[in-house]
Amino acid sequence: MSTPTAGIFGPETALARFGRTLFTLLLCLHFMLAYMAESVFLRLPDYVAGHERLPYQNRELPMLLMRAAGHVHALTKVAAHLPFGDHTVPSLVMALLAFFGMLAAVYATRGTIQALTGDASLARWIALLVVLMSYFDLASTWGLNYTAPYDVPSLAFFALGIWLIVTGRLLGLYPVFLIATFNRETTIFLVLFYILWNSVGKKAKPSVIALNAIILTALWIAIKLYLAHRFQGNPMDGDNGLFASHARQNLKFLLPQQWPVLLSVCAFTLPIVIACRRWIRNPAYSAAAGGVMALWFLGMMVVGVLVELRIFAEWAALVTPFLALILHHRFSHEPAAA
Repeated sequence: MSTPTAGIFGPETALARFGRTLFTLLLCLHFMLAYMAESVFLRLPDYVAGHERLPYQNRELPMLLMRAAGHVHALTKVAAHLPFGDHTVPSLVMALLAFFGMLAAVYATRGTIQALTGDASLARWIALLVVLMSYFDLASTWGLNYTAPYDVPSLAFFALGIWLIVTGRLLGLYPVFLIATFNRETTIFLVLFYILWNSVGKKAKPSVIALNAIILTALWIAIKLYLAHRFQGNPMDGDNGLFASHARQNLKFLLPQQWPVLLSVCAFTLPIVIACRRWIRNPAYSAAAGGVMALWFLGMMVVGVLVELRIFAEWAALVTPFLALILHHRFSHEPAAA
């Protein structure tokens, strides 16, 4: 981690802090409304009952929250007056997950940026790019524009995991990793980030890195086996099982006519990161985030659908710190930690 600096934007007054906080809340609220305006991919009644198609039912964390909320009578009355969705408690829970999940993703990414640059003022504002990127990845009004209850929580958990790894809070990583894996299986990429961040940055002994990586991977496998057993009787969504291959289809999506869609991942910021990569100047983060994104893309070439941009939603938690490092080193004379 780097030492605190004066920052690009300078100190923040109490009034400015209030205004920024209000702006952040309104931004997350607007995202939630845009997100909920899209159609829900899952059949929520079946999902809450545990009968939805696989592999989607295996992402059960929102289901558990929806079931618990269904026992609160007051929430039923609130849901009946929602300006979106089907006016049910599951829709209300999904909206709350979108709002608070986005808020958590912003603040977790802010913590990561501050740890990497030492610039609190930069972190406060650049972290809001997570919301902008999520509009393109999760709330787009064109393309495969549907939503799922576990999408925004997945981004929030991933951003929180990155922050915990970068700041060396290993004891906090374990419970977050455990809960997040019940939400979506992409937490396995946090293990890769942990390995690369600590190995390249020489932040822990190889034996310690290996031990924690093995434990986290074993925990991930155990949870996935448990979920597979629990919902083994559920129907499969055609050939869309977790390990179904879409490689041939995705090769067609790499043709030039799909480039505008693919480049819109993370709000068209990936070309900026590539063009300005010399200003990142953080080998450990470059290796960890770059390695995760490369393997993620290769994995989604096989099991995902590339033009379904929501499969890259967690990238916002990786790309935003890249942009922050570029701005920090381009416009500040304070060095960041390697």
